[in-house]
Amino acid sequence: MKYCPICKSEFYDEVKVCPDHHVKLVGSLKNIKHEDNVHWVLLYQFINKTYFEMVSQVLEKNNIPYFQKNDFFEGAYLVKSGSPIGTSIKLYIPVKYLQKAKDLTGGMIDLDEE
Repeated sequence: MKYCPICKSEFYDEVKVCPDHHVKLVGSLKNIKHEDNVHWVLLYQFINKTYFEMVSQVLEKNNIPYFQKNDFFEGAYLVKSGSPIGTSIKLYIPVKYLQKAKDLTGGMIDLDEE
């Protein structure tokens, strides 16, 4: 079995990445430093999945943990392909990475259009 080092959820060996936190799974939690009381903050709210994917790739490359929260429509109906009007994706990161994440991603998107 594999585990998410952030949420400690257990997954089958075939799963490589935590679907909630987008971090690589580990074989054991023994040597993982767990930070209690991690304060997650909203980095961006997207109405376009493309922008979310661009920013999340930058976060992954810089080892910044994150999780996404989709609105009800996408979660309940498993809509993945389009961006129906009114849908949104919220991207959260630990507050201690907030400034670094903003510095890395600030020029990637025009928030006035989002």
